[in-house]
Amino acid sequence: MKIVLNFGKDVNEADTAFTLYFTIMACLFTKTYIQLAAQLGIITYVFYSCLNKKGLRLRISQTVAQNEFFLLFWLGALTLLAALSGQWAYSTKADSNTVLTLFRMFVIGINLFLYVNTYNRAVSVLKSLIYSSVVMAVIVLLTTPLSQYGQAGEEGFGTLIGQQRNTFGAVMAFLIPICVVFEKHENLKYGKWIAAFFAFSLICSGSRGAMLQMIIIVALYVLLSPGIKKKIKYISIGTLFCVVMIIIIINVPFLYAVIWVRFANMFSTVLGMEQIADSSSYGRELYKVLALQMFWERPWLGFGVDGFFCRLRDVRYVNGYYLHPVYSHCNFAELAADFGIAGLAIWYIPVLSVLVKSFRVYNFTPVLKMIFIILTSMITLDYARIPWSSHSNIYTYFCVFLLFFFAEEKLILAGSMIENQH
Repeated sequence: MKIVLNFGKDVNEADTAFTLYFTIMACLFTKTYIQLAAQLGIITYVFYSCLNKKGLRLRISQTVAQNEFFLLFWLGALTLLAALSGQWAYSTKADSNTVLTLFRMFVIGINLFLYVNTYNRAVSVLKSLIYSSVVMAVIVLLTTPLSQYGQAGEEGFGTLIGQQRNTFGAVMAFLIPICVVFEKHENLKYGKWIAAFFAFSLICSGSRGAMLQMIIIVALYVLLSPGIKKKIKYISIGTLFCVVMIIIIINVPFLYAVIWVRFANMFSTVLGMEQIADSSSYGRELYKVLALQMFWERPWLGFGVDGFFCRLRDVRYVNGYYLHPVYSHCNFAELAADFGIAGLAIWYIPVLSVLVKSFRVYNFTPVLKMIFIILTSMITLDYARIPWSSHSNIYTYFCVFLLFFFAEEKLILAGSMIENQH
């Protein structure tokens, strides 16, 4: 497979520097000094590529400036709130790196939003993320013992390189529809084959959240397809595919254990039919119970950075059930408990504004439709994820936002040209 890369050119092939950076961050994340070197390296690369070589001045377009302000009032404001919340925090977590991680992601975001100044560069960076994720998936599959496929824990899927099955699965689910659309519309070679490989890797990870995200993506694609005939066609094909997949899942022991049994136990637990059929799902529901209690106690600014972790560490039992001190595994629960209404507003007002804008224009181009579908699935899965807790997940938000901003700009320019012609 031939992969075309470039250094900072305004073409939509993958950018060499960002491909290398994303690969290092995905595969060597636990190596602190290597991670820091990669971050300093990409900052230097972006700064150099954005300089006006003649006058050594930084070139920033109005669109880039607007995008930077978006980032500032979104992740920048959350980072500042997290740092300030140490003043009223409920307690402290030993060796906490929450604020540092937020700050580093924000700095990388500033550089990425500065570097991506055209639609082609937004596509280029996304292709870099795709290729780096191929490398990550291959390494994870090769370094994880077969006995740990689909497993969590310290020796579970992907942990040897610092990955975790749900974080890994979230990246796979995010990239699968992008690969399919980019092959047809953005010259991504072998896009469908890469998407198939990502789907295989997702299944091996055993991430139920990522599998649910794919179901949401497919359902939205069918729902938004034009015409009743096309919807019926897709539903018929989808039904047949589901029947075949169910037969395969039931008859393949690994798939039966990782998918069928775990999903059945999850639904039994969440729906209250059998409370502890799945201890993970039951624990996550109890996290939300505690987070809601904390929110009612301090609704405006919450318990401060790491507040949920520290409170759970101290109370230990929720509704009589012992829980290990961890984060809430739910974005809105974590924000509500740690940062109250302020945190919820800072995160969700910008995110939902992009979602609404993408809904208004989704039917103009396949890429805009894909963006709306992916962003909807990501926000829906906030029920089981905390996007700002890791570099891998926040990069998906960076990339989808940048792609939307420039796809929308491209649409507006096209509309203006048509009006001028008339």
